[in-house]
Amino acid sequence: MKTDTLLVAVSLVCIIALASSFVILNDDSDCEYQYTDEGYVVTGLKSGYDKTFVIPEEHDNLTVVGIADRAFMGSDVEYIFIPKNIKTIGTDAFSDCKNLKAIYYDNTLLLKVNGEYVKGFDS
Repeated sequence: MKTDTLLVAVSLVCIIALASSFVILNDDSDCEYQYTDEGYVVTGLKSGYDKTFVIPEEHDNLTVVGIADRAFMGSDVEYIFIPKNIKTIGTDAFSDCKNLKAIYYDNTLLLKVNGEYVKGFDS
C-alpha cells in the first residue's frame, strides 16, 4: 500500500515537472493586435518572443478571439499554444514556420494532414 502511494506521488511529481516545461507565459506585449467588435485578433509577433509561444486569452481586458492571416508566417516559433477562446485562424497563419514542431489548441495536439493543421481525434 505504501509502495503504491509512493509510486503515485512520484508519478505526479514527474507529470507536473514535464507539464511545467511547456507552460511559458508570454507577456501579452509579445503580440501585435488588431481590435475588432468581438475582441482582439493577433496580427503578428514583436521581436524577442519565446520559441515556445502561448497566445494570451486576453489583451487590455478584452478576449483574444482570433489569429490573423500570416500572423506567425516565417517566424522561428517551435511550439504554439492556442487557448480555446480563439475562434478563427487566418490563411497562412503558420506558413513558412520551418522550426514549428507542434501546435496545441486548448491543450490538444493538432495534427498536420495534407498540409493543414487539424484537431486530432482518437477513434
